[in-house]
Amino acid sequence: MKDYEIFVEGMHCQGCENLINITLKEMGAINASSDHKSRVVKASFSDEIDVELLKKKIEELGYKVKEVKF
Repeated sequence: MKDYEIFVEGMHCQGCENLINITLKEMGAINASSDHKSRVVKASFSDEIDVELLKKKIEELGYKVKEVKF
């Protein structure tokens, strides 16, 4: 399993968190949790995922990905 920590700007509420979590799960995330206060999204995937695609999908929702750690 591969864990990712994604730093995202633009989340304002629990609705934002849910939208990102749903998107990550649609991309195959086993676990996804977002915290708009800390601006951190954590996700686990069974296989490696294309980080650029991950960033693109989140940014298509209207948020800005600052950094991805894994």
